[in-house]
Amino acid sequence: MLFKTMLTELLQERKKLRKAFDQLMLETQRILIKDKFSEKNILDNLKEYNKSFELLNEDEINEEHLFTLNEIKSFCIKNRLRFIDSQQFKSEFPYESILKIKDINALQRKDLRYFKVMCGEINLKLENSKFPCALFVKTVNDNYYLLHHWGNQLDVNRKIKCWPLRNFETAFISLLFLVLIITLAIPNRYLSTDTHVGYFSMYRAACFFHVLIIAIGFFVFRMMATNKRLSSDNWNQYKI
Repeated sequence: MLFKTMLTELLQERKKLRKAFDQLMLETQRILIKDKFSEKNILDNLKEYNKSFELLNEDEINEEHLFTLNEIKSFCIKNRLRFIDSQQFKSEFPYESILKIKDINALQRKDLRYFKVMCGEINLKLENSKFPCALFVKTVNDNYYLLHHWGNQLDVNRKIKCWPLRNFETAFISLLFLVLIITLAIPNRYLSTDTHVGYFSMYRAACFFHVLIIAIGFFVFRMMATNKRLSSDNWNQYKI
C-alpha cells in the first residue's frame, strides 16, 4: 500500500507517543478543568469560563479523534506539514467540513472557534490543491479534535523523504552520510600523486572534512536563498 489516510497516520503516531501515564494525565486534566468551572470556582476563573463557550468539550466526542499538541507537532515535523489557523488556509474547505462544524456546534450548543488546519506547504500557495489536509478544533483541555480530513492520501515514504529536513540533527547526519559516500567514491589518484598511499589514508580523511565544510556551506546558502526552514522551526508557522 503506497498511501495512507491522514487519520491512519495520525493514529499510528499517537500510538507510538502516548503511554499509559499520558492517558492518566489527560484524565486528570479533565477533572481539574471540571473543578475549575464548577459553580464555586467560576468567578475565580471567569475569563477562562467565558472562553470555554468557544471551545469543544471532550465529554461527548469520539476520543479516537482526540490528539494532544505534542502528538500533532511530532507528526507535522516528521511529515513536513504545517499546523496553522484556519484563517490562513488558502485552499477551499470542502462542504463536508462545514457540515461537520455545524453538527458539532449543534451537539455542544456552542459557537466554536479556534479551528486549526494541518496541511502541506503547497496549501499556503495554491487555492486548489489535492494535498491531504485535516481540520481540527481546540478543546477546553487544550487538546485538538479532528473534525474532518480530505484530499489525496499521504505517501508512506514521505517520512523518509522529509527526514533530512526535520531538525538540525537530521540535517547534519544526512550531510555527513552524503559526504561520506562522495569521499569514498573518489579514486586515490585524485587525492594524491603518491601511488603507494593506501585507500584509507590521511588524504581521504582531509578530503572528507573539506567536502563536509563545502556541503554545510552550500546547504545553509540554499536554505537561505530559497527562504526554507527546518520542520522543527516552521511546523506551526504560516510563513512559507
